[in-house]
Amino acid sequence: MRANRIRADGIALDDHLRHRESERPVIRMRVAPLLTALVLLPTAALLTGCDPAVPRVDGSAGPVTAAPTTTAPAVPAPSTPASRTPASRTPAPPPASKPSVPPPAPPPATLGPDGLGKLTLGMTERQASATGLIGAWSDGGLCRMSRLRGASADGGGLVYAMADFGVVIVDAYGNLRTPEGIRLGSSWAGARRAYPKLRAAQGGGLGDPAGIAFTEVPGNRGAYYRLAWRDGKVTDLTLQDRDAGCYE
Repeated sequence: MRANRIRADGIALDDHLRHRESERPVIRMRVAPLLTALVLLPTAALLTGCDPAVPRVDGSAGPVTAAPTTTAPAVPAPSTPASRTPASRTPAPPPASKPSVPPPAPPPATLGPDGLGKLTLGMTERQASATGLIGAWSDGGLCRMSRLRGASADGGGLVYAMADFGVVIVDAYGNLRTPEGIRLGSSWAGARRAYPKLRAAQGGGLGDPAGIAFTEVPGNRGAYYRLAWRDGKVTDLTLQDRDAGCYE
């Protein structure tokens, strides 16, 4: 009985195996269409992308460029005024005092042909004093006498005036010179060349070692120069009015 049971089980197992084998083609048939559909689905999608109904643009494709971007203009930030600190009220220092520079020495004044600067022959004593070129007047007898400012007491520079004629004599001193360039200390030979009309006084000769001579003033026929010389040098020089009678 056990043997029959084993046989029956064997028959049942064989039937089961045959049934399984008969189902395999069916499964293969069902799987094959599924695989075909999976393969054809992407291909169809690719073909759909190439649909001739989609419009195309002729010509070669240009490079792809990015869309232009618009940059907004930079707006400057509002400037904040710098805080101002009040300036100190310190008083400015006084300007430095410049060292005093002595004025340049005036050029030598010219004696002649009418006088010495503003002081001229024929002026009254008051007019002569108003020039500021002379000092006080002193009584000298026939002629009153004054002295040019700047002249030393023993160095000449005397001015004589007469009541009827005013200033009649102006005596040179220092570097005062005539328009012809003759002054105290000039050579006597040079004076004779400058004034060819010189004539000796008191019977002397122009070639003497010393003497006195007179010459007409160029440009003023009413005056003359009186020159004294010694050892070849001019020692005295005055501008005189022809009417002067204070001395020879």
